[in-house]
Amino acid sequence: PAHEVTMRDLSGGQKARVVFVDLSLQCPHVLLLDEPTNNLDIETIDALIDAMNEFNGGIVVVTHDQRLIENCDCTLWVVEKQGCTEWVEGFDDYKDSLLTELEERANKDASERQEKLDIAAIERAEKLKKLQEKLKKGGK
Repeated sequence: PAHEVTMRDLSGGQKARVVFVDLSLQCPHVLLLDEPTNNLDIETIDALIDAMNEFNGGIVVVTHDQRLIENCDCTLWVVEKQGCTEWVEGFDDYKDSLLTELEERANKDASERQEKLDIAAIERAEKLKKLQEKLKKGGK
């Protein structure tokens, strides 16, 4: 029978379900969840989101799961650059901010590369000009 299967023989998603059931039976005041949607199917993620929204306590979730973030009634905190700040705008604004930052960085990198290429081209042109002048004077 299914209820007699050992934990080691369960899939990752099945193990996660067992852990979530165990957590709910303990009635904790605070949950710390690290990537809780890993190995979960869509139906189980939906159930997790519902349970998180109904939970009467604190929850700290570390996740990259956009669906979880967007569907939970939560405060978004961004951890980066050795700091942690509350993101008061919505998740879409956060994504837009990241895209803008990446575009600016890419443009800056492209400008710096082009500047280096331009300097190298000027230096080559100056060397070529000096060589041509030297050849006109008889190679001396």
